[in-house]
Amino acid sequence: MKFGSIALCCALAVQTSAFTIPSPPTRFTTASRTHTRTTTTPLYSTTAPPTDTSEQYGTIVGDTKGAALRLSDVAISRGASPLLSSIDWSVQPKERWGIVGINGAGKSTLLGAITGTVRMDSGAAYVHSKVRVGYLRQSAVSGSERTVFDEAKSEMTLIEDARKLLESTSKIVEDGDFSEEALDKLAAAQEEFQNQGGYEQEQMVNVVLKGLGFAPEDTAQLCTDFSGGW
Repeated sequence: MKFGSIALCCALAVQTSAFTIPSPPTRFTTASRTHTRTTTTPLYSTTAPPTDTSEQYGTIVGDTKGAALRLSDVAISRGASPLLSSIDWSVQPKERWGIVGINGAGKSTLLGAITGTVRMDSGAAYVHSKVRVGYLRQSAVSGSERTVFDEAKSEMTLIEDARKLLESTSKIVEDGDFSEEALDKLAAAQEEFQNQGGYEQEQMVNVVLKGLGFAPEDTAQLCTDFSGGW
């Protein structure tokens, strides 16, 4: 059973009255550190957001009753399957929340309700007028056929470029070119690979993935094996 998490942080002034999710359940935990992306493009609404807002995300302005953001009696379903129901939730300024639950429980859907990118069946989402909400889209690795480890490693472009140069210069020497020029290029490529952290790359990737909550056995799985986000 796979668990995922979403971190949420408000820079403005969390209490819950009720938070119910159909089986499987989702629980809330506080987060010690979060990272946020912001946008200056507002999306103004005091009712359910429109259906097609895939490229529009920002601030949903409404009556937050003093909170940074507030969800009121929100319900969202996918076809005949309810994901969220009777959600009443407020986040006060400067508080941080982590939303943790099994894959498919509705974490990304809840985030979509907050950002205005998911249409609600009922209820409304309100964000304080001084708050700007941003998020990192999960589609960044959607459909990737790489393993989790290889996908993370592929973003280390400086190391990967240095590796390709080292491989090409090494092959020239291995093929019998022992000229001073070839050996100098190989030495320079080795130095560049080392300076970029190439010899520590595997360790760095494992540390980052562990910090994101991936178990060691998860890193060898394909990205497509994981939930795309509900």
